[in-house]
Amino acid sequence: MADIMSAESRAVGLPGLRGKNVLVTGGSSGIGQAIAVRFAQYGANVAINYLRQPEEAHETEQQVHACVNRVRQEGVQDVLVGGDVSDEGDVVRMVLEAAEGLGGLDVLVNNAGIQISRPTEELSSADFDRVLAVNLRGSFM
Repeated sequence: MADIMSAESRAVGLPGLRGKNVLVTGGSSGIGQAIAVRFAQYGANVAINYLRQPEEAHETEQQVHACVNRVRQEGVQDVLVGGDVSDEGDVVRMVLEAAEGLGGLDVLVNNAGIQISRPTEELSSADFDRVLAVNLRGSFM
């Protein structure tokens, strides 16, 4: 998301998000990254979930920081929270870390999801179970 919205665009956008605390699962790349950055552009504080290593979320964090620098006067902040959305213990810890880091949570974006791009006949039942664990159970958790 190369473009940074102007202050005028943010004001017209979704002013009700300014100062809200948002957790975006799967926020380290792709659609989740774009969602996290857009919330920051609207003045929301953002907790960015990543799966394995904090470095996975580095690019998103950089883009959020670029937005944060533009809306610093509104108190926007971000935190990185690791966790596997299909693991209940990880989810509980992740939500607690996000809430502690931001001072509470107002919005959850259940964005985390995976797909295994292979012909169906090449997928194992373990592959299928993993997709369901992340995409279905992860949203439930």
